[in-house]
Amino acid sequence: MKRVDWYKMLHKQLTQLTDEDFKTSAPTPSPIAPKRRRNTSHVHKHLEDWVIVSGVQKRRQRSCK
Repeated sequence: MKRVDWYKMLHKQLTQLTDEDFKTSAPTPSPIAPKRRRNTSHVHKHLEDWVIVSGVQKRRQRSCK
């Protein structure tokens, strides 16, 4: 069966659906996935590195290594 023929058949089936077709089927429940625990070994360090440049207080820029 060619793709065009399959699309035509699918379109014909979808256009013949009624509201009753949607009411009779119950939605399937989605599987419950276990929640991931947060990794606590990595902790954010808050640094207060401020520099005054041309009279304006700015954060210090760091170079990438």
